[in-house]
Amino acid sequence: MDRGTTKSQWIKYASFSIGWMAIWMLGLSTAIAWCEPRLPYMHLDEPSDRISASQWTEVVQSIIETILAEHVDPPTRQQMVLEVVRQLGTLHNKPISAELSLAVSDAGDQEHLYALFANEVKTIVGEEASRAVALSALNGISKWLEGGFALERRFNVVAEEQLSANRYVGIGVQTGMTNNGRSINFMKIFENGPAFDAGIRDNDILEAVDGKPIEGMSMAEAVQLIRGPAGTSVRLTVRTPGDSTRELSLVRRVIPLKTLEVVEVHKEKRAILVRLDRISPSSLNELQKSVEQAELNASKVTTVVLDLRKTLVDDIHYFHLFADGLLDATTVCKVQTRKGIRTLKTEDGKALDDRTIVLVCSPEQSTSLRLLAAVYADQMLPVYWTPGRDPFGLSPLFEPAVMEAVEVKGTDYFIKIATSRFLDGKGKPVSQSSNLFGDAKFPEVSKLEEAELRPAGALLPLVLSALEKSR
Repeated sequence: MDRGTTKSQWIKYASFSIGWMAIWMLGLSTAIAWCEPRLPYMHLDEPSDRISASQWTEVVQSIIETILAEHVDPPTRQQMVLEVVRQLGTLHNKPISAELSLAVSDAGDQEHLYALFANEVKTIVGEEASRAVALSALNGISKWLEGGFALERRFNVVAEEQLSANRYVGIGVQTGMTNNGRSINFMKIFENGPAFDAGIRDNDILEAVDGKPIEGMSMAEAVQLIRGPAGTSVRLTVRTPGDSTRELSLVRRVIPLKTLEVVEVHKEKRAILVRLDRISPSSLNELQKSVEQAELNASKVTTVVLDLRKTLVDDIHYFHLFADGLLDATTVCKVQTRKGIRTLKTEDGKALDDRTIVLVCSPEQSTSLRLLAAVYADQMLPVYWTPGRDPFGLSPLFEPAVMEAVEVKGTDYFIKIATSRFLDGKGKPVSQSSNLFGDAKFPEVSKLEEAELRPAGALLPLVLSALEKSR
């Protein structure tokens, strides 16, 4: 950061740069997503399909090699092979023998091990297997993996990356099932998307995509037809309940989604309450604009209360950018990767400069936000902790590792695995730590839970009152 550049100016530049970098990367990824797959799909939504044993063993080998190359602390190749075979045998009521376990453990090289694996798979399933059973057998690998793993098709990963970067490409709809699962409708239409501009509204029913009738299709199949790269067209046949059918042509485009919302304003105390739904590259810039907008309608905002209790954190890099906008120079946390230990630090200056930023958190939040709360408290900054369990049960799960989608080379799949792990203040993995937060103390606001269930307007005065008492 140049000495003449404030952190707030740098945040706007960084958000813009990362956003356009994300567009370029996601455009490339999206283009790849519609190429022919290099190996056959294992369709999650078609359990009746079958896959040849030789094709499946190729996919499993690629997955195992990807885990060995990318996971922060991978098990041995022999362990993973043995667990997959054991799981496959269990699903077919054919338990593996002690001799096989010994043979796998003693396999001296990769080629011998995988030849043994392929032979055993054919012994158990024959020449082909159910795709559903084949996928279930992969669960054996999770036994040895910190954070487990999930197999994802490429187009799903592309969509998730777009959402995480707040650069979703599409027509701006959320689909659902209606008519007892026989029809697909639009549950939500985003106001800044092509679907809204074309006149599609909530609860409209989708009849066809590019001339292909939707009846009998699964949700996944319909969504795949609707998706596509930015700048491409899609024809939708849509019907409003009780009205006639119409055909519309839409052009897919990048649709930035709001990641936060000002939900309460206290003009007398010059304070606002902001609910943050997701941390993305644009979140800090959105926060600054929200403060500026609030100041157009009232006097200068001096206190910003951030409600982080249901905030999703999809990417540690975006979290780091967000933390840097809230904190002066400090260490947020340490992360262990395959290449060593990386320290996430923040620089001097804050995005909102002279304003007081208050955090409201939950004990059930993600590890990254809990670490942010701990650093905030250590720096004697105001952070409040909702006591007890979140009344809606929607808080992100506590995770000790950083999960990322990694391409499985030679296939059309990605796997989500732990590519790094969070460390506590003493350098131990947080999964092994008895005290993640060190000596940080969190003031409790005893009635925050009850306030959540009341009409809007109850939460902000409660937090402001607690803040005044602590001064």
